[in-house]
Amino acid sequence: MSILDFEPAIAGGIVILTVSVLTLYLRNSNRAPGPETFPGPKPDVLIGNVRQFPKSHYKDAFKAWKDEYGDVVHVRLPGTPVLILNRWEDADELLAKRANIWSGRFMHIMINDLIGFGWSILQSQPSPPFYEMRKVFRKVLGPNAIGDYDRLIEGASQELVKDLASFSGDPLPLLQGSIGKVIITIAYGEDLWEKQGKQLVKTNTDSMELVDYVFSQIWLVNFVPIARFLPSWFPGLTFPEVAKRGKDIFHTIRYSPFGVVKGSVERGEADFSVISKYIDDPEISQESLRDATAMMYFGAVDTTSTGLTNFLYHMLVFPDVQKKVQKELDDVIGRGNAPNMASIQTAKYLKATWQESLRLLPPIPTSVPHFSQSEDHWKGAYIPKGTLVLSNISWMLRDPRIWGEDSTEFKPERFLPEFNPRADELKDVESSIFGFGRRICPGRYLAERNGIVYAAAIMSAYNIVPPNGDPIPTSVEFTGGQFLRPVKLDIHFAPRK
Repeated sequence: MSILDFEPAIAGGIVILTVSVLTLYLRNSNRAPGPETFPGPKPDVLIGNVRQFPKSHYKDAFKAWKDEYGDVVHVRLPGTPVLILNRWEDADELLAKRANIWSGRFMHIMINDLIGFGWSILQSQPSPPFYEMRKVFRKVLGPNAIGDYDRLIEGASQELVKDLASFSGDPLPLLQGSIGKVIITIAYGEDLWEKQGKQLVKTNTDSMELVDYVFSQIWLVNFVPIARFLPSWFPGLTFPEVAKRGKDIFHTIRYSPFGVVKGSVERGEADFSVISKYIDDPEISQESLRDATAMMYFGAVDTTSTGLTNFLYHMLVFPDVQKKVQKELDDVIGRGNAPNMASIQTAKYLKATWQESLRLLPPIPTSVPHFSQSEDHWKGAYIPKGTLVLSNISWMLRDPRIWGEDSTEFKPERFLPEFNPRADELKDVESSIFGFGRRICPGRYLAERNGIVYAAAIMSAYNIVPPNGDPIPTSVEFTGGQFLRPVKLDIHFAPRK
C-alpha cells in the first residue's frame, strides 16, 4: 500500500492524485505563514515531509529529529503543519495552560467519518457531548468512585494468579483477557460477561488493532476529502474496505452491549453494572452513558496490559529489584496472603518500581495528536489554526534535565525521598502517560488501580525468570506502533516456595 492509500501507477489514479496534489499546493500557498522559526527536516515540494515522516517507531524518529533540530521540531504534512514537542514544560504550556486553543482533534475523515469513530471521547472535539462523556467518567470512575471496584479487581487478579501457575511464554493475552473481564464486568455486568464477554474482548481487540493501523497511515481522504466519493471499485483504492470493516466493529461496540443491558434493566433482570446503576440518572443522558462505557475497554485494557507486560519485563531483567519488591510485599501483606488495595498503599518500593517501569517504557510513547482550534503565538512564532502537535512522551520521561544523568537507568529509588532528596520534585509519571490538559484519559484512575493490584498479586505469588533455565535476555525487540511493549516476552512464572 502506498502512503496515501492509492496506487499512483494506475492511469486514473495519476489524474486524481495530480489534481489532489495541486489542490493541496494551492491550499498551502494561501495559508498564513506557519511556524517557520521552528527548525525541522526540509520538506519536498508539494507533499511536504510525507516521505520523511515515520511509519512506525515514532519515538525513535522524533528523538533523532530532537537531537538534530532541538526541543520543538516543525514538519509539514499535506495542508497541515505539525509541531513535535520534546520538552515536558512545552507540552504543559501548550496542552494544559493553553488548553482553550490546543484541545482539538484533527478532523480525521478516515477515522471519524468513514469508520464512524467520531463519536468517541478519543476523537470528538471539545463540545457538549465531549464534556458530558468526561462527566460520566468522573462520576463512575473518578477518584471518589474508583474504590467501589476494588473487590472485583482483587478477585480478578487472584484468578489470573491461578491461570499463571507454571506458565511459560508471553503473558500478554492472559493479561488482556483478565483485565478485559474486569472492564466489561464493571461497564455491563457479570451476566453479560458470562454470555458475550470473550466475543466482546475479541471485538475490542480488533478495534484497537485497526485504529493503531489507521493512525499509522497517511490517508488521501484526510487531505483531499473529495476522494471519499470515489467508487469502491476504483482501481487501486483500498480505504473503502478498511472503512467498512471498521464501521461494523465500532457499531457493535457502541450499540450492542448497551442494548443488551438496557433490555435487561427494562425487564427487571439486570445485575450490577455502570449501565444498570446510572441508566436512569437524571444528570446523565443515556447517549453519553452508552458512548462513555463503550470507550472504557478501549481506553483501559491495552494501556494496563502493556504497562504490566513492561513491568514484568523489568522484573525479568532486574532480578535484584524483583527480590526487593517481593520482600516488601512479604513484610506488608504477609507471605502467601493475597494483596488488597488497602495493604498495597504502604508498599512504597512496589509503587516506585511501577513508576520507574512506566517511565522507561511508557505504554503509549507518543501522544494522540492535539489540534489547534485557533491561531496562537508562542516562542516568537506565529502558529496557524489547524496545527497538529505531538508530544514525544518517551523522551520526556528520559530527559536528563528532569530525571538526572542516570535518566536511562532503571532505578526505582529515584522516587523515594530517603534515597533521592529531589524525589518530591519529579514529574507525575502516571498522569503523563495518559496525556495532557483536557484530553488526559478520563479512565486513568481505573488503569492505575488495575496495574498496581495486578503487579502486587503476581509478584507475591511468582518469581519471574527465563523459561527452561535460560540466561536473562540482554536485548528484546519492542513494538513500533501506538503501544510500546516487547514484541514477544518469553518468561516463566515460577511459584515462590
